Amino acid sequence: MRRPLSDASLLSLQRAFADGVTQGAAPGLFVGDQAGVAARFEVYRSSIRMVRMAALEGAYPMLREIVGEPFFFGLAREYARCENSCDGDLNRYGARLAEFIATFEPARELADLPDVARDPRKL
Repeated sequence: MRRPLSDASLLSLQRAFADGVTQGAAPGLFVGDQAGVAARFEVYRSSIRMVRMAALEGAYPMLREIVGEPFFFGLAREYARCENSCDGDLNRYGARLAEFIATFEPARELADLPDVARDPRKL
């Protein structure tokens, strides 16, 4: 019979798993075929990116309307890839979107776009 994990061991395991999901590596966390482990972690990463993209779509409908669906989803995909959520509330995800847009090369010619992301209610 397996011994239950201590709180410290559980916390350590949870942190290692979270790092594996967000940073793309979890060497030694699971035994067995590491290529298979990496593929399963990619399923988690993909799911998280999709949830983050949906959160951005819900929070910035006018931004999506202005730039169009293909551009918005490209922007959201890159933001979700680069920016981790620092809050358990996904309604706050996108807090740094304006700064990201200002450095996002495909949006270079859309100078007002960061302002739209900063306060979409002003439109």
